[in-house]
Amino acid sequence: MTAFPLGGREVWQLIAYLRAVNIGKAAEQAKGDPAKGAQVFNANGCGNCHTIGTAGGFVGPDLSDIGSHRSLAQLESAILDPDADVASDYWSLRARTKNGQTITGIRLNEDMTSFQIREASGRLRSVWKTDLASYDIVRASPMPSFKGKISAGDLENLIAYLASLRAQPNSEVQAK
Repeated sequence: MTAFPLGGREVWQLIAYLRAVNIGKAAEQAKGDPAKGAQVFNANGCGNCHTIGTAGGFVGPDLSDIGSHRSLAQLESAILDPDADVASDYWSLRARTKNGQTITGIRLNEDMTSFQIREASGRLRSVWKTDLASYDIVRASPMPSFKGKISAGDLENLIAYLASLRAQPNSEVQAK
């Protein structure tokens, strides 16, 4: 293959494209049954924390198009070892106020004087650091590991289901 004179931006765009193509093929390569995987997802209460479409919880990442962003190996790792790669967007705050109240939630923002969090109920909350007796940023995932908790077949089906969740084409692009 001949070399191309690409700048830094073009190189990263090419890498992103190649990764997207490989991830796009992942759903086709998944061994499991996506319909059975949806049943595994529901039976294990995954929708209590994760959103798909308009249904689900607010604690974990929105999975509506996760198959467009993650490879089969990444999906498996997230299910079996959720602490392996926790995005800072999902670090949580565990704090105790000076009057003894416990505060927990997903840390959305932090500045010099406050935290903004999303509680498990979905409620947004700001907390002044001066009102806290102690706090800890938790960099571990609140998601439990499913290693040894679901069968190999259920795992394959769940991965196939998640891999099948793709970004929906933009309706304006379709109209053209």
